Amino acid sequence: MTARGRIARGRIALLALSAGFAGGALAASAKPGPRLWGIHLLGFLPPTAAWIARAALLTAVALVALGAWRVLRGEPLPEPERLDRPAPMPRWAPVLFVALSAILFWVFRARTHFLGDGAFWLSRLQSGEAFQGHEPLAEAVWMGSATLLRSFHLEVTPETVATFSVLCGAAAMALVWAIAREFERLGRPFLPTLGLLATLGASMLYFGYIESYPPVLVLEVAFLYAGVRTARTGSPPHALAALLAIAIAGHVACVVLIPGYLVVAFRNVPRRTARVLFSVAPFVATPLLMLALGYGPGRFAETVRVATRALEARGTAPIAPSDLRPYGIVSWDHLLDMGNEALLVAPVALLLGLSGLVAGAGRGGAPSTRGGSSSTAARFLAVTAGSGLAAFAALVLPVAPAQDWDLDALLVVPAALAGVFAGAPLLAGRGGRVVSIGVVLLGVASLGSFVAVNADPAAGVRRYAALVGPRARITPFARVYGYELLVHYHRDSGDKDVALAYARALLRHEPTNHRLWSMVGAILYDQHRYDEAIPYLRESIARGSPSAGTRTNLGICLSNMGRAKEALDQFREVAAMEPGRPDHQLNLALGLLGVGEADSARVILLRTIRAWPRFAPARRALERHFGGGP
Repeated sequence: MTARGRIARGRIALLALSAGFAGGALAASAKPGPRLWGIHLLGFLPPTAAWIARAALLTAVALVALGAWRVLRGEPLPEPERLDRPAPMPRWAPVLFVALSAILFWVFRARTHFLGDGAFWLSRLQSGEAFQGHEPLAEAVWMGSATLLRSFHLEVTPETVATFSVLCGAAAMALVWAIAREFERLGRPFLPTLGLLATLGASMLYFGYIESYPPVLVLEVAFLYAGVRTARTGSPPHALAALLAIAIAGHVACVVLIPGYLVVAFRNVPRRTARVLFSVAPFVATPLLMLALGYGPGRFAETVRVATRALEARGTAPIAPSDLRPYGIVSWDHLLDMGNEALLVAPVALLLGLSGLVAGAGRGGAPSTRGGSSSTAARFLAVTAGSGLAAFAALVLPVAPAQDWDLDALLVVPAALAGVFAGAPLLAGRGGRVVSIGVVLLGVASLGSFVAVNADPAAGVRRYAALVGPRARITPFARVYGYELLVHYHRDSGDKDVALAYARALLRHEPTNHRLWSMVGAILYDQHRYDEAIPYLRESIARGSPSAGTRTNLGICLSNMGRAKEALDQFREVAAMEPGRPDHQLNLALGLLGVGEADSARVILLRTIRAWPRFAPARRALERHFGGGP
């Protein structure tokens, strides 16, 4: 088939896929629900932002249609040849690109941290408590960033911590620029490639995202850049081997990069002995690095257990709630969630890649003067994409799929790069500039909608409530996890009635959980509804709650209801449970005052002041009730 015929066929396919994506997004956003979570974002945006996004989607499709029409009416220009030296570029251009990207990452950073485990990571960073996950290097780097903030006497807050993911984004955009230049050397147009890679939905991880994945994605992108460059030049994969070990230490999921590394190692290293050494080196370096980071055999065994459970279809009883899967690997529900993930993380890149495959536009490549080839680069990208997609297809996670989108993003991003590489030739020839603008605009609209939802607290909360709501096809564990995040968010935001509604819904799901009885009681206590709170707090204690806070809340509620003797019993229990807390001693003293035992109360206050001289509430209580004298 002629070049004109191939490009025409590819652009028609691209037009059909783009129109389907835009139409699906508009339809799903009309009544946004939990099933089409990858394309329903417009439905949660404020009206003005939603109309801007709709206009961008429709304009993008119109531009792609115009480009397809132009190639049908005339012979396209020849496909660009591979360039050993790309077109000259001002030195300030990449710096400006990275700086502007970082500004956008900060200005439009996420204001809610529901997706992923952002709230959990933030609490650990604030407390300094060590992580025990599957991403040892990422954990160490995040903890280091929190330590650095404290060294500058800065509080660890969502805003200050967000700077780290923004810096990760700046590093990633520098790598994206470098990848686009490598693709340019392999015959792909630079600016469209840059725009498509920069507007992947995975870039959401750089908008103030608090999780392990921002630094891990940087490591993955660095590996992909090194792989393409090494494949193109035919040089030994020294840097690629080191980056593979570091990426796996960043997150164990990066083991999906191994097949791509082996492709380059076997193609670029001619001597058998050296080839064996390069093949083995990452498998020696990675365990040593992870051991140095505290990732020992016990954590490795837990990772294997979690991965094994994730690869199983549904599991059999008896099974822990956190291991239960909502559906099997081979199911329409899983296929639907895979589609949602792909359309959220890399819609345009994957649509372009499919169109390139339809056209056969990404085949072949001229050999390099240094021994590499574009075919090796294409093979590296294809194998890395295939291994990532295979793992993606095999994983069924216990939480809501939209919540663990970040883990799956690591598995989809290699396919996104392969898609851009395969489909970029469709952007050349007659009408190529118009199509390029259209597909990049489509990427901007898609990523922009994702970013805008998370940058708007109201929109983010509405979307998350839909993702874990009654209509969502998720496990009870996932729903309880989601509702609990909403309880804490609304309680901290002062929306106590909404928090109470979610807490009571949680209790209906898990009526035997003492912690949930305590949670409902604590919210009622916050609302000064002491008489209503007392039964919940008592039930929590009766069900085995070990929390001193629950008994303290119960004691205060009883005291406010005039039941001083019962309140004192609770305060005695709390003081005995945690004798090293001055606030518990103060409550005990006040409880004694409530039943008329002033002398005993005074003794406890004086003892508390001697033990904790800087505890001002005890001094104020002594002064208020006893004049402050000894």
